[in-house]
Amino acid sequence: MTTAPELGRRYAVMPLVLILDDPWSASLIFKELDPDTEAYAATAWPSAPVLELPDTTNVTAVLSPDEATSTTDSEATWSLTEDQVNALAPHNGDSYRIAIDGETVVRGEIECLP
Repeated sequence: MTTAPELGRRYAVMPLVLILDDPWSASLIFKELDPDTEAYAATAWPSAPVLELPDTTNVTAVLSPDEATSTTDSEATWSLTEDQVNALAPHNGDSYRIAIDGETVVRGEIECLP
């Protein structure tokens, strides 16, 4: 069996789950595969990733060191106020993405829960 070649790159798919009438916050730690140890290790984000929402709201992550390894700028955190969450209710089921320098790294659908 042969594997067909692929061009391009894949991105992660994750739902963005919001609870209406509540503020929201989430963090992601950027990890890369270390070829020497064949283990994933925290790494600094190349630049702050941007959460792009369908109402044209863009939220740039705040970068900080992760607690486990203290690796500089490896943890990205986004926050939305209660009002921003409620404004997304009409976009339940719409797509969002997280991008680094305009390149998609995460894509998914918004899920607004009562």
